[in-house]
Amino acid sequence: LFFFSDEYYVRYDIETQSIDPNYPKKITDGWKNFPFKRIDAALNAGENSLYLFCGNKYVRYNLANQTIDADYPALINTRWNGVTFERIDAAIYWGNGKVYFFHENQYIRYDMTNYRADAGYPRFINSSYVEDWKFF
Repeated sequence: LFFFSDEYYVRYDIETQSIDPNYPKKITDGWKNFPFKRIDAALNAGENSLYLFCGNKYVRYNLANQTIDADYPALINTRWNGVTFERIDAAIYWGNGKVYFFHENQYIRYDMTNYRADAGYPRFINSSYVEDWKFF
């Protein structure tokens, strides 16, 4: 498990519940040829795909090959249709075909099957939309 903060990251061992030795590290030191100096958000949306966001761009990182896929970095709005945020602060995939992107006090629900944001988004993060948060 990786945790990112500005230009640094740590690798956390879930089994031992501890940070691996020699961490934190600079992203540019640990991930060679990585195009960003920091990571704003990370999204694990599949077995081998990790999306890493910085500003208005992102890369798709192939976990099996430990490489950035060809044609990256790319602009967020070229792949994530309807995601209108200038930056992604956090992202999460619940395994139900929906990704939630967060920026400041708003979020967008994105449909991974239809490759577009659901209608009616972005929404403000508040109790008036509690039905979105019934994941369990």
